[in-house]
Amino acid sequence: MARGDAWALAKQQFDDDRAVIERLDCIRAEDGRDARPWLLSKKRAKMCESAFGFFRGSLGFFERSLRQVRPIVADLSSEGWLVGDAHAENFGALRADREPPWKRGEAAFWINDFDAVREGPLVDDVLRLATSALLAGASRGEHPLQNLRWIEAVLEGYLTDEEVETPKPVRALLTKVEARKYDDFLRARTALRTDAKYEAHEFIRGERYLSLTKDEAKKTELLARDVATLYPAIAEREHGFYRVDDVAFRVAGNGSLGHFRAAVAVAPIDPEEPPWLFDMKESAVKPKALLAAREALAAIDAHPAMVKADGRTLMLRPLAPQEDKLSMAKIESSQFEPLFRYLGSVLGRAHGTSRAAWKRADRAAIEEATVALYGAHQSGHLAYTALTRTERG
Repeated sequence: MARGDAWALAKQQFDDDRAVIERLDCIRAEDGRDARPWLLSKKRAKMCESAFGFFRGSLGFFERSLRQVRPIVADLSSEGWLVGDAHAENFGALRADREPPWKRGEAAFWINDFDAVREGPLVDDVLRLATSALLAGASRGEHPLQNLRWIEAVLEGYLTDEEVETPKPVRALLTKVEARKYDDFLRARTALRTDAKYEAHEFIRGERYLSLTKDEAKKTELLARDVATLYPAIAEREHGFYRVDDVAFRVAGNGSLGHFRAAVAVAPIDPEEPPWLFDMKESAVKPKALLAAREALAAIDAHPAMVKADGRTLMLRPLAPQEDKLSMAKIESSQFEPLFRYLGSVLGRAHGTSRAAWKRADRAAIEEATVALYGAHQSGHLAYTALTRTERG
């Protein structure tokens, strides 16, 4: 990359983040004030805390950097549906059944984020995953030879047709989520409203949830009232009558932080059942394309409902305690090699028959491109941090 390119791309990402959040004129802090300055500050902090944090939250930066290293992997032309954002923390535990979320379901491990799906060169997903390995381990003090082994592990897993042993971090994650109770999950996110004629759950405002303006809350509630038609698992319940207990803006994610995202609590009117919590997330992908991509990439969770409102496409899905993602900060570097071999195998299975059989020269090109992307994000992270410091004065 030419001198100054990383700074220019970081500046574009920096400006894009501000512009996205400035469009959110529908959120309020606990004291009723505009919450956008707080949300932008939170986004900046997440982006600055590490090169991996910057990488997770700057898919646009990655895609623009990818164009500059494209000549290195230009001959790897196999194409198909891409995850688009296949970094390590977009893999995790998911519920594969359609049972109510308070019933303890069996968790499975797969890709858990399809917000950036697109069609294109399959190598782009591999580069995203391999670069995430280097950046997640950037501060671990490993010998460079070990860092390069993480790239090789991704490729070994991706290209193999044999079953790859489930690594310790994945087993631990599945064990953790399968032991979670719905009551604990609910208490961490909601509180009972004491002035209601009935027992209603409200989202706890603060770091995780913000209030929507009255107009936005009303629009979101109207959408949520149709949840029985939007999400079949509710329609299949015998009673079938629900009320909306609460709606709020959900502060979650890194790359998606700043885009519209609502939390919805929907409770049955008569039976003694707890509420369902839903995530209603803005998507830049057209519904037909999203559903086609999810099918092609073997998404294991129940298909989300898609709705359109006020020019937004929203994806509605239930939240459950048997879901979680990998947290790379909690994983020992000694586990990186088996973990990324396994993640590579998951990605290879998702790509399926479209996957190419890369030769030694192809693998060398992927390694070269990954190292270039790693350097670009290290530089971009420092530039973004410098821009944030200047903004704060």
